[in-house]
Amino acid sequence: MDLLKKLEMARHELLDMGLRANALLHIPRNKKYLDVVEERSSDVYRILVGEKKPMKFLPLPDIYEDDQDGEGDQPGENEEDAAPLPTLSEYLEEHAGEKRFGDGYLQTKLIARDLHSRLLRIESEGHTLLQEQGIEVLYLTLGILEWYEDPNASTPRYAPLVLVPVELSRDGVQSQFAVSYTAADMGPNLTLAAKLKGEFRLDLPDFDDEFDIAAYLDAVAEAVSSQARWKVHRDKVILGLFSFGKFQMYMDLDPGRWPREASLEDNEQLKKVLNSGFHGDFGLAQRAAESQYIQDPERMHLVKDADSSQLEAIVSVMDGANLVIQGPPGTGKSQTITNIIAEAVAGGKKVLFVAQKMAALEVVKARLDESHLGDAVLELHSHKSNKKTVLDSLKQVFELGAPKVPDRSEDYRRLEEIKRQLNGYIGEVSQHILNSGINYIDALGYMLALQEDDSLRAIPRMDFSYLSNWSAGDFERGKRSLAAIEDHLLEHGPPALNPFFGSRRETFSPTEDQDLSRLVARTSECLKALIELSVRLSSEMNIPLARDFRDIKTLHRAGQRALDAPHLDGVKVTTEEWQARRDEIKEALSSGARMSEIRERLGDTFIDAVYNADVLPIRMGLAGRADKWWRIFSSDYRKAKAEMRGFLKGELRGKPMDWLGWVDEVLTYQEQEKSFRSSEAVCETLFGAQWQGLRSDWQVLERISGWIIDLYKSIGAGDIPPGITDFLEGAPDLSTKKTDLEELERLSDLAQSGLKELESFLMIDRDLKELPQCLSGWKGRLEEWEDTSSLYHITKFNHLESDVVRVGLQPILADLRDWRHSPRQLLNWLAISYYTGLVNHAYSEKSLIGRFDRLTHERLIRDFRALDSATLSHAQESMVKTLHKNLPVKTAPGEMEVLRREFTKTRRHLPLRRLMTEAGNVIQQAKPVFMMSPMSVATYLPQGRLGFDLVVFDEASQIPAPEAMGAIARGAQTVVVGDSKQMPPTNFFAKSVEMSDEEADESATADIESILGLMEASGAPDKMLRWHYRSRHDSLIAVSNDQFYDNKLLIFPSPCVNPHARGLRFCYVPEGVYDRGGSRANVIEAKVVAEAVMEHAENTPHLTLGVVAFSSAQRDVIMLEVERLRRERPDSEDFFRHHTAGAEFFIKNLENVQGDERDVIYISIGYGKTSAGNLPQSFGPINKKGGERRLNVLISRARLAMDVFANFKADELRTEANSPFGVRALKAFLKYAETGELEQREETGREADSPFEVEVHKAIEKMGYEVVPQVGTQGFYIDLAIRCPEKPGRYILAVECDGASYHSSAVARDRDRLRQSVLEGLGWRFHRIWSTEWFRNQTAEKQRLNDAIEKAISDQKRLDSEVAVPPPRVETVDAGPRIRREEAEENEPVVPSYKKVAPSALDIHRTNEFHSIPASKLSSAVKVVLEREGPAHLQIIAWRLLEAAGLSRAGRRIQDRIELILDQLHRSGEIERRGPFFWLVREAGPTAGFPVRSWEALPQTERKLDFVSDMELGNAIYLVVRDGHSVPLVDCFSAALDLLGFKRLTRSTRERLEGICSKMIGKGWLRQSADRLQLGEASDDYDISLLK
Repeated sequence: MDLLKKLEMARHELLDMGLRANALLHIPRNKKYLDVVEERSSDVYRILVGEKKPMKFLPLPDIYEDDQDGEGDQPGENEEDAAPLPTLSEYLEEHAGEKRFGDGYLQTKLIARDLHSRLLRIESEGHTLLQEQGIEVLYLTLGILEWYEDPNASTPRYAPLVLVPVELSRDGVQSQFAVSYTAADMGPNLTLAAKLKGEFRLDLPDFDDEFDIAAYLDAVAEAVSSQARWKVHRDKVILGLFSFGKFQMYMDLDPGRWPREASLEDNEQLKKVLNSGFHGDFGLAQRAAESQYIQDPERMHLVKDADSSQLEAIVSVMDGANLVIQGPPGTGKSQTITNIIAEAVAGGKKVLFVAQKMAALEVVKARLDESHLGDAVLELHSHKSNKKTVLDSLKQVFELGAPKVPDRSEDYRRLEEIKRQLNGYIGEVSQHILNSGINYIDALGYMLALQEDDSLRAIPRMDFSYLSNWSAGDFERGKRSLAAIEDHLLEHGPPALNPFFGSRRETFSPTEDQDLSRLVARTSECLKALIELSVRLSSEMNIPLARDFRDIKTLHRAGQRALDAPHLDGVKVTTEEWQARRDEIKEALSSGARMSEIRERLGDTFIDAVYNADVLPIRMGLAGRADKWWRIFSSDYRKAKAEMRGFLKGELRGKPMDWLGWVDEVLTYQEQEKSFRSSEAVCETLFGAQWQGLRSDWQVLERISGWIIDLYKSIGAGDIPPGITDFLEGAPDLSTKKTDLEELERLSDLAQSGLKELESFLMIDRDLKELPQCLSGWKGRLEEWEDTSSLYHITKFNHLESDVVRVGLQPILADLRDWRHSPRQLLNWLAISYYTGLVNHAYSEKSLIGRFDRLTHERLIRDFRALDSATLSHAQESMVKTLHKNLPVKTAPGEMEVLRREFTKTRRHLPLRRLMTEAGNVIQQAKPVFMMSPMSVATYLPQGRLGFDLVVFDEASQIPAPEAMGAIARGAQTVVVGDSKQMPPTNFFAKSVEMSDEEADESATADIESILGLMEASGAPDKMLRWHYRSRHDSLIAVSNDQFYDNKLLIFPSPCVNPHARGLRFCYVPEGVYDRGGSRANVIEAKVVAEAVMEHAENTPHLTLGVVAFSSAQRDVIMLEVERLRRERPDSEDFFRHHTAGAEFFIKNLENVQGDERDVIYISIGYGKTSAGNLPQSFGPINKKGGERRLNVLISRARLAMDVFANFKADELRTEANSPFGVRALKAFLKYAETGELEQREETGREADSPFEVEVHKAIEKMGYEVVPQVGTQGFYIDLAIRCPEKPGRYILAVECDGASYHSSAVARDRDRLRQSVLEGLGWRFHRIWSTEWFRNQTAEKQRLNDAIEKAISDQKRLDSEVAVPPPRVETVDAGPRIRREEAEENEPVVPSYKKVAPSALDIHRTNEFHSIPASKLSSAVKVVLEREGPAHLQIIAWRLLEAAGLSRAGRRIQDRIELILDQLHRSGEIERRGPFFWLVREAGPTAGFPVRSWEALPQTERKLDFVSDMELGNAIYLVVRDGHSVPLVDCFSAALDLLGFKRLTRSTRERLEGICSKMIGKGWLRQSADRLQLGEASDDYDISLLK
């Protein structure tokens, strides 16, 4: 279905032309209306409207009271028995005459009592409807049209003709009601006009500017004169409740009334809400949670505090999302809307804020006023929509001076710095340490808890290096592995004490057990035999006993050496001389052998004497000559030869060289003999009989000496024991030793092989435990190993060890194997080592933790709170400055001129709708925020003339979807704020529009209750506000949170220190009776409630109060009873007066209480037990579909206390699974009110958030105080709350740690300011403990905590002892920063005069020859001209150069040269050119290089528009539009020329300006709406130099 058809069906739902309940077509006869008789309409109009005087009401004269019940016909008409009374007209004529028509009183036919009740009911209904729908519904009708539905109809219909908006008021309960004109616009009965036009082709006359009621009524009579029986009752006057807003909304949505450029068919928002949906907005809303604005809200323009859930909604709207904001009761909807509006206005957006309920509009307006943004708001709703109020509001804005706003950049810089430090600390304490998954706070808490175990102090901590990379899973696996070790140690003891310790076996089967037993036995037997044999051999060989297998090997080696020894008879073996003089012995034996060799070789040549002779001279004679041919001539040679012959045994033969060799050998002999003789004595001693001097057997001696020396070498090396020498020197019999040695070697090999086999079998880890080194040790070990069952325990432990290794705890295996502490300390040992390591790592590696100082940190928090709070004021200052800067110039032309005229008028102001048509754009610029009801949107905003960037609906669940379409159509973005869990729209004025099932199926709105529901159905993303602020006692919202919001609300707990914040209370009224078949009220209960109201007014008038009844009947009874009591006790009258602040006392039924909140709420159920004692299951609207939403609204209205009055208890109310949800929720609510289990609700039973809090908890208990962890209801919990020792039902101090609840919030504002400020507002006292400081100085921190507790107790005692005197009610307003302003000025826009450059400034000498001037001089002069006068026309430039040169005119050559110079400068990039205009190249900017100047003072020859560049003209146009915001085209051109000093707007000039405008519009700098110029979307990028 196309958009227009869906829109038409939605529009059709607004149309009501039926007669059943449409008072605009037929006034019903009921108690909502009061007939005024015997008055003239013209006089009433004159007094009320013309003279603006109030009028009071007159009851029926006393003479008629006995005859009149106030509801009958004209008095005296039906009397038969008594003497007839005169008619009322006759009576009044006789007693008052004509003067009664101008006496200021309105005559009625009701006796005084009934008149007062009727007026009270009408005033109450009218006041309520004004608050609920934001529209005037109370009218005094002047003139009635009597008409008939068709010619045959017998029933006349009475429709009002002139409806004067009025209000009823009185000074006090003792005073009479007076009616007065509200000054709102009047108009004809549009519904009647449409009815007559559509069905009877009759045109009802419209109102003229100079309205004459008599003439108007005559005109109506003339218009209907063609209809038989129709007549105009000119003086028929009725006071009553009328509403024709829906018809206006119906007409507003007529597509034919919207201009083409704003066609409803092409409206993007309507397309989304009725057709395509808002699915594209989900991404924008989802990204909001990750926006940096959430972390840095000070970068926004927040004027009110906003928690993180509110920030997400605000950021979503900032990002352009169409959004549904779900705002449960008390979650700060109005402050969120205020911030959304502020953000939009800061972004230059126009905002339409729509709500039906006046309270919703006024509370946002009040918040904007507090934020200094109230001047940006135009209120067009209820009584705020009269012309005078609107014009006064507009005029006031223009009378404000410019604000003086200081530079706050240093505050923002400091705030950012502090926030970075605070977030840094939170980041460090909350960040997981290494891979542990544990933050510093938790690690510290665990560590502190473990440190209290004294037994752990004796156990050295594990080295953290092998735990440092553990994850949480690793830690759990580590604990599991050590738990298994613990069990093993408890059962079997330390593995180090097990004989098989060192075995790495992890399995040991029974078969293997048998094999091991055999192997142990065999090896043990072999070892024993080996030991016995080694002992015998050691004894025999005089060798020390063998201790180990090395000794066995040594023993075997010694024995083998003895067997290999040479014949040693006579040789002295046992002496150290062999080792000490081994070299000397070797040399002696060598010398002896050499001497013997030489003697043998020379024995045939020389005689023995030669060995003792001095043969050196012989050698000297032969040397150097023996091989020479001339030797025979040498006397020395001959002498040597002769001497040599003396020692020969025979003849001298051979060659001389041979002789020389013989002499050298003799000399060698003599040298060897010297060495031999020096050692001969030693050798003789050592070798004994074996030594024979030079005749010794040198080979034998060398073998003996070599063997003995090698023996001593082996002894020295430890290979052979020294005792062997004694054994060998004794010449032992070695014949049997060979067999023994072979056996010894065999047994040793077998034993070692067996042991190796055992080592292999057992998988002995030598690094784990050394095996025995001595034979006796092995003997003992083998004896231990004979019990093989112990190996089973080791294999099990080895398996557990592998688990320990797998988790990375291999370094502690040695400790585990020989664990001598209690096995039950293993897990704690691991934990304290782990947590201590984590804490130490964080302390050393995290600079902010390591350098943490409590005093410094708390000072930072104090500074942060002050600076962060101040950002709200700074934002307000900034926005006030921006708003004033963006104001239209008061003297600007165009729409501003319309406003100026209206400001100066005293009467005959333009109707508001026409004012919006003619000056709406400047009104929007001055007042970028419009506050309206859906009906006032249709009434005052002309279609397509005013658009809004953002439309915000409040209490959207109560706005029917069709009624919101007009506002949506005027916006580019839609945000609906409401609560789908609260009441749907209330139909105060019933309609008779019926829709077929087929039409309902096709309609987009027929089955949708509200615009909230339609937005949700259209797929708009939603955000939920979660922080609940309203209730000062959490019991007031607990049921609502539980029953309707799935406990998603974050509720702050109450400390129960405020005596007025008593929470929910049940007031049982058993004597009350519900009159089910009669008045449908409970009168006794109503009286109890009324008395409670009076007691409240007398005792606690400073607390606001509201009374809500389940039914209108009960409400009326309570209202009348309160009225009676007020008359009896007038001293409390001030409490009951109406307040403009919206906090007045009220009595309502639950249908119209949404949006209200009071300190105290009284609920009168009314329904209940009847006189028969029966309890009907009917509770009015609660039983209906959606009744639970009405209940939800009702039970969430109170801030401090709520009393529920009923004549039955919850247990008496029978409910089933199929009972209406509303009834079931009512039972839960009553049950909760009765039981009073409020503290139990607060004490959650939850464990502390972190182990650190557990340690603080223990410390407080040791001080002797009762402390409760995690106190709260939902969403927010106080870490530790200390009970008051004297009154345990309340808490004396909240102790907060920097644990999970603190650092869980990533937003510094939530964490360090908002949460604590909210709780302090509830009465909590706070004490903050910083984990790092507790770790560093626990004793001092405990003392500080104890001092805080004692001070809190002392302070509370002082407060309790003071006499409670209720203060007077004072409406407090957060005034925000004080903003000083300058005096307001109304200066006309001034532009500087055109300044000609002085000829002397061009530095050109006067000459008759222009061509003699250097080109460089001319170029410089041109640039000076353009510097002062650019952009300049070519002719202007030429005139300036000629004047400087002293020339009067320029010929062609001069002109050509000037153009050449300009062309050269242009080509060099020094100047720009566009046509005949030139200017210097400058930086870009909105008006850079193109000033707007007044040419008025220039000579006539130069003051020509042709010499003004398009850029300068464009700037002038831009300035006019910027200052005026919306200027008709012709007015804009005239104003622009006026700025430049030109007066005439010729045709050619207009065409030129239109061309410039067309280009500027094409650039997006301007836009044309109808006939008006306005700034375009690209106006921020305005740069006139880009104009082509």
